[in-house]
Amino acid sequence: MRIEAEIPWRIDRADGEHCVGICDPLGLTVESETWAELMEDVALTLDAMLNDLLSNNDLDYFLQDRPLFLAEDKQ
Repeated sequence: MRIEAEIPWRIDRADGEHCVGICDPLGLTVESETWAELMEDVALTLDAMLNDLLSNNDLDYFLQDRPLFLAEDKQ
């Protein structure tokens, strides 16, 4: 399955040091020391979240509940 989405993230600095990414539609907040680490951590967080949903058989419900995702079945 291939999933495509444009998910808005707000990026800010916490205490003037750490980078913080906030995704309101998914209810996620990710904090990292640098911009580059934040981009990697966001990708890892999304991957972990989607794998968890898949392993709990909740992915279909999650995708149907959020119109910002477009899922294609690749067979």
